[in-house]
Amino acid sequence: MLGLGIWKLTVQVTLLTCQLLRCHAQGCPVYLQGGPFGLAGLPRCNMHQQQYMTGEWEMIPRHCWPADNLELAEYGYAYDFERNCNDQVHLCKPGASMCGLKAPVLARWRWQSALCSLLTFSAELLSAEIGNRFVLFVGDSLMVEQFESLKALMVSQITRKQDWDFFETVHGGRFQVTGAWHLVGHGNESKPSHMSNMFSQKIVPGWRSTLSKADILVMNTGHHWHRVDPQFESYHTMVENVMLAVSLDFHGSDIVFRTSTWGHHDCATFDAPLKDVPNADHDPYSWLRAIRADSIWSDLAPAHLPSNINFHVVNTSLTMLRPDGHVGVMVGSSGKAWEDCLHNCLPGPADYWNWLLYNALVS
Repeated sequence: MLGLGIWKLTVQVTLLTCQLLRCHAQGCPVYLQGGPFGLAGLPRCNMHQQQYMTGEWEMIPRHCWPADNLELAEYGYAYDFERNCNDQVHLCKPGASMCGLKAPVLARWRWQSALCSLLTFSAELLSAEIGNRFVLFVGDSLMVEQFESLKALMVSQITRKQDWDFFETVHGGRFQVTGAWHLVGHGNESKPSHMSNMFSQKIVPGWRSTLSKADILVMNTGHHWHRVDPQFESYHTMVENVMLAVSLDFHGSDIVFRTSTWGHHDCATFDAPLKDVPNADHDPYSWLRAIRADSIWSDLAPAHLPSNINFHVVNTSLTMLRPDGHVGVMVGSSGKAWEDCLHNCLPGPADYWNWLLYNALVS
């Protein structure tokens, strides 16, 4: 174990050194760049204290801006825009949405924490850290979006894909995503008439059976709740039931709850990050209520989860300042247009969710 730890540290130092040298040589930051630490910069972020939340989105130097005909692979990001759209509108190829045009513009901005530094994202180091473990992602369409982002960021380490919801890395790590809007109940139901058993002590069968095999669990829920429980009165009970099932069936080491993100009305009118979080006077989809409910997870975890499980909260509030990152105007095959101001373009804000997840998991 000591030898593996030293090897990981060597890889981390080597990668960070190379990235910083490249940054110095070209005068341009690498994607999802963190550091330097100690005497050369700020201390490393304490992820449990969420120090990284204090900061702002800053524009990278103009000469570092990606070209308008951005080749994502050259930018260290490989995303297959030609895949079928399926039912996830933000995964469509560029012609179906504004995302193809937005990619170079979104890449002009990076998050800069004022109090601490995050590790630079490294697919190689994450693959080594996970080893041959199984990472299970469970949640709504935004969790699927995060999973797709992670696939793009880790493309250099992927040896096998199995449809859209699974991939395997060079070290034998397995990554899988399962849709479960409310985490409990019977599938992705959204009608109250179907939710009579939603708050029983049974998690969606589709992922409870997989839970016992997982080493790391990453979860989210929130933005579908306004349809079945507008006041979020049962949310507390749901969290207790999920933690009960985890206590019984989960035999892994880490559980991560990723907080809810904010949509932005009229998102197509934005072309840059905000300086301050917008007010929520107009909130028909209960985005703010979902965000407020997130704190229940960290409140209940100490008393409801076994002490040998590491519980992490990945706070994605920094992307609440990115209305420019949403899909925006979508055009369907029939020619009908609509606006999606909750989901994000890839590459885009979802990459930063994985950057924070990376920093939470990499020791």
